[in-house]
Amino acid sequence: MKSEVAGIPSLGPLATFPSMIRRCSVFLELLIASANVNATSANHSDYVPDKRTAEAVGLAVLQARFGEAEVKKQLPLTVIHGRGNVWIVQGNASQPTATGGGMAVWIDQNSGCIVNVMAYMK
Repeated sequence: MKSEVAGIPSLGPLATFPSMIRRCSVFLELLIASANVNATSANHSDYVPDKRTAEAVGLAVLQARFGEAEVKKQLPLTVIHGRGNVWIVQGNASQPTATGGGMAVWIDQNSGCIVNVMAYMK
């Protein structure tokens, strides 16, 4: 049984064909875009490749978190390559407290993400 809307005959299942084509093309575009992102991110070099870069990133994070005056008290910063691919940038507390030593930030070498920020490192 065919139905008519405003004198226009219905196309039945063919009426949804253009919307199916649109959905498929959007899906394919997203699939191709995600494949390109995965391919480029797998081949990138480290975002924080050395101690100098880690120190600069760590200094910026610590100053933003604790303030420039507090960070100045713990300069110079110590940078070590921790377990895995993590840089640990730590302040040098001249008078360690009962809770531990200087403030610290952990930075993922590969992604540049901040893993952890601590007020006192033991």
